Amino acid sequence: DHRLRISGGSEAGPGDFPYQVALFADDKFLGSGVIISLSTVLTAAQCVDGVQGTVQVRAGIVKLDDKAAQTRDVAPEDRIVHPNFDANFLDNDIAILKLPYPFEKSDTIMPIDLLKYSQIGDALSGKSEVSGWGRTEDSAATDADVSNVLQLAELN
Repeated sequence: DHRLRISGGSEAGPGDFPYQVALFADDKFLGSGVIISLSTVLTAAQCVDGVQGTVQVRAGIVKLDDKAAQTRDVAPEDRIVHPNFDANFLDNDIAILKLPYPFEKSDTIMPIDLLKYSQIGDALSGKSEVSGWGRTEDSAATDADVSNVLQLAELN
């Protein structure tokens, strides 16, 4: 499964990625997303496309099983999947989740600081980090092999 990988990473600490959220349906981990405003989450369409019931969005956590998460349940009508999303080729793999009420901002929960267009060149010339919960080895075979702890990896 291509959507649950973050190989070669190390464990993140509380507040390292305060914009990171975990998505669940019926207690099954679906993937990650980012808080773009306290009432809106951006994610990959592949994470939520086809989910019949609510998607639970958990924020402020490093461990997937952390019960201290702020949680919001997003109904199907509050999920916007790109109309041209193609699950076979992952074209237009983007979705927006509109939360029923905003997250409370804290040291571990806040929106991502998006770049301005003029900053993109500088950002691409340096190192970047990627974060998420996923398989920590390419050889991991099942969703059960997904790390319980938020991972980060540096990209050159």
